[in-house]
Amino acid sequence: IPNNHFSDIHRWRFNNRFVKWLRSEYLMCKYDAQIRSILSSNPKLKHSALLSLQGKRNLIRDIVKYGLSAPISIGNNNDQNVRISPRLPSQSLLNQAFQMTNWNKTKSLLSEYDQMAHITTQLLNGSMMTIPGTTIQIPDINDEQSVEELTLEEILEVAGCHVTTCNAFNALCENVGIYEFWTLEYVTAFKNYLMKRCRELKEVDTSRNGRKKKDVVILDVGAGNGILAHFIREYMGGKSDNNGHH
Repeated sequence: IPNNHFSDIHRWRFNNRFVKWLRSEYLMCKYDAQIRSILSSNPKLKHSALLSLQGKRNLIRDIVKYGLSAPISIGNNNDQNVRISPRLPSQSLLNQAFQMTNWNKTKSLLSEYDQMAHITTQLLNGSMMTIPGTTIQIPDINDEQSVEELTLEEILEVAGCHVTTCNAFNALCENVGIYEFWTLEYVTAFKNYLMKRCRELKEVDTSRNGRKKKDVVILDVGAGNGILAHFIREYMGGKSDNNGHH
């Protein structure tokens, strides 16, 4: 911080793109070694949706280049490439590997700004204010307030980076662009729901028309990279026509 005043933070704290970049870089610098350790000690997780472990940049490049639903070539130029078809990890494996067993899976708007509020009120003599028409809270701090005693993490937190309550799982997901981490339990439950709905739709059509209904078409709208569709098709037995209809 050039002048060790809050005005230094205020100049960029509403630049969302810059704040997002700061958050991402900080989390990866803090957790990169832990991420690599977790993946190397959990082969089932390493060869699932996360795939290869060749340092942060290579991990990102591999996932972006190959996608999670396609076989991946793993190895350096001197090794024989190994073709691996990614598998879905279990929820228990994910929780154990990233120490998330005691995480609260329900987002709480009341506690979302606790860390920011603590720094603002207890360390910077400020207060929290809510942006009108939203639930977003921001610090209201005098520009001349000294921030000299703050740690880097506290500076990022009061600027809106929300890094204090994150761990290696957040860092990994954000850097590889995983916004929904599909697990075996989730996909199995979703598959069961889809199969149940297909049976119900067929029964309704049969009772109305007195004839057997054609196969139900499941259309994935906004499928993104197709990860979910890939595993749903696989867990439904892979029975589809050339157009992907089930």
